[in-house]
Amino acid sequence: SDLSTVYRTLDVLEAIGLISHSHGLDGREEYHVQAGAQHGHLVCSVCGSDEDLGADEASDFVSALRRDRGFTVQIDHLTVTGRCRTCSGADPQPA
Repeated sequence: SDLSTVYRTLDVLEAIGLISHSHGLDGREEYHVQAGAQHGHLVCSVCGSDEDLGADEASDFVSALRRDRGFTVQIDHLTVTGRCRTCSGADPQPA
């Protein structure tokens, strides 16, 4: 079918490094053009905003996982959910 051709093409484009995918709040895959530096995503569970998470910003977390668990993170597949600055300020989570 036409849809399976689209997904096969996306798989090939990801395999050669032109695009990457992550997962949104609802679990659906989102595709991103690789515009240079790899990055993850910060997705707000309240308003749905999606901000880039630079590899340098996640480096302490990534290093701790490698050191403590022997786990190597693929930052371009990392999606962290929570509350953005605006939504946290409007309704802060209890400490």
